[in-house]
Amino acid sequence: MVRVTVLEAAHPQIGAVRIDDSTSVAHPWRRLRNTFLSLQRTSGADDHVRSREAARLNRLHARLNGTDAHHRPYAAMDPGVRAWVVAPMKDFLSFMSGRRRSTPHDPLLAQA
Repeated sequence: MVRVTVLEAAHPQIGAVRIDDSTSVAHPWRRLRNTFLSLQRTSGADDHVRSREAARLNRLHARLNGTDAHHRPYAAMDPGVRAWVVAPMKDFLSFMSGRRRSTPHDPLLAQA
């Protein structure tokens, strides 16, 4: 999960939002926990929970826009930025799905 947030912040627009408008700096563990909870809600089997979480995320991110310290614009609703955020989350889900299916005797897990 830490890897997800680090990869997200590598994007200049996301890094700017995190510095200006996020709890990432002041409360990193809360931000990590909230990201994990949101990921659980958006990847679960319940359509209603997924839809409600997507609407919540859209409301939250719609207000995150401005310019960074170098006068570059940022907007959390930008499709390219959103794709950047989703990619490491999908990678994390894929990784966790594979670990759940693995047995304790899996030689690849023994090396991890």
